[in-house]
Amino acid sequence: MATTSATALTLLGGLTQHAEAGPPPLAECHDMTLTFSNVSYRSYDVVVTAVVTRAGIFQLNEGHAYFGTSETPPIPEGVLMTSTATIISPDPGTAVEWGASCVGGSASGIVHVPRAPVPPRLSVEGPLTIRATGHHGATDPLRATAVDNRGHRLPAHCAPAILPLTPSRTTVTCTSGRDSTGRVATTTRVVTVLGAGPQLAQLRDSLGRGHLRDLVSAAHDAVVRRDGPASARRLGIVLDALPTSGLKGQRLVDVRTDIERIGHVLGRVIPVVHQVRPGETVWSVVTDALRHKGIVADDHSVALGVRLVLASNPAALDRFGYLQPGTVLALPL
Repeated sequence: MATTSATALTLLGGLTQHAEAGPPPLAECHDMTLTFSNVSYRSYDVVVTAVVTRAGIFQLNEGHAYFGTSETPPIPEGVLMTSTATIISPDPGTAVEWGASCVGGSASGIVHVPRAPVPPRLSVEGPLTIRATGHHGATDPLRATAVDNRGHRLPAHCAPAILPLTPSRTTVTCTSGRDSTGRVATTTRVVTVLGAGPQLAQLRDSLGRGHLRDLVSAAHDAVVRRDGPASARRLGIVLDALPTSGLKGQRLVDVRTDIERIGHVLGRVIPVVHQVRPGETVWSVVTDALRHKGIVADDHSVALGVRLVLASNPAALDRFGYLQPGTVLALPL
């Protein structure tokens, strides 16, 4: 065989494309081999080599044909020639059989096409409706975890980290880290942040009919009117009413926590107030307030407290010097 450098065969196409002129003749060759290279799930190369003694085509299966050309005419000893066909439409995860033939030789082989890489699996957990915790809104409640197709943990995060009050609905995007093939996974969720008004509406609807529900409803109305001072004052009245509301245990704690959180959402300091009940006097109100704070309510401390309360509430007493039920007192104690 001549020591001629290998020459690639040129793609001719399917034989049916040359029906009018007649198909080119098959090449005469021997020592044919068929191998595969650059195998991936997207494409692979079918590589045919043979010692060609007469120019012609290598016939591949599925209608692929390749015409052999050489810079020098084949000589009796033959010329080693190579043809490479890039198959760009494989079926990932399958085994494909290929065959090649010429006059005097043939070869076959099976290429195992790998499966397409599986993108990371991204899981997102967390509520889609949350309560604002401050005037800024709320912290993103969603938590994302991700694993690659081998089960290895990948970093994952959701953004934005803070969800605003306005607009109340925010699209949160969660993204995984890149796997070994550079792939990432993303998903989105729409999270609704409840402001002070919706939170008070929820609390009101969770309470049975009664005085406490009426007080919460009044606070809700003030928030809807965007009356900040009145809203804070109404929330103070609700806190004042809790000890005698009939709520007990964890339910009492939860309602108090709700009211305090709503005050933070409004960006207002909830004042310490007391709504006078029938039979109460300034002296009894101050006595109860001091005891609630853990302060010894002796005559001296109560008298001092009464002076502070009357100074802070100059219109608290009627013209006869009486404290009327329903009067709201600020308690600067």
